[in-house]
Amino acid sequence: PVVFDANGYHVMFMGLAAQVKVGDKVPLTLIVEDAKGVKESIQVTAVAKSLTTDEHGGHGDHSGH
Repeated sequence: PVVFDANGYHVMFMGLAAQVKVGDKVPLTLIVEDAKGVKESIQVTAVAKSLTTDEHGGHGDHSGH
């Protein structure tokens, strides 16, 4: 299984039309593809977290993403 975590796999949004605040729940559709090329859509809800170093695992600046 894939686990999304600030120190590993995580989702970042850039160029949003409106600000997402800490604690906001954001609905997402993840489209995954297996080794055979079969795609599946997975509906999830992400909770927005702080981007401070303490809660973001010390990643620093992600402006190059």
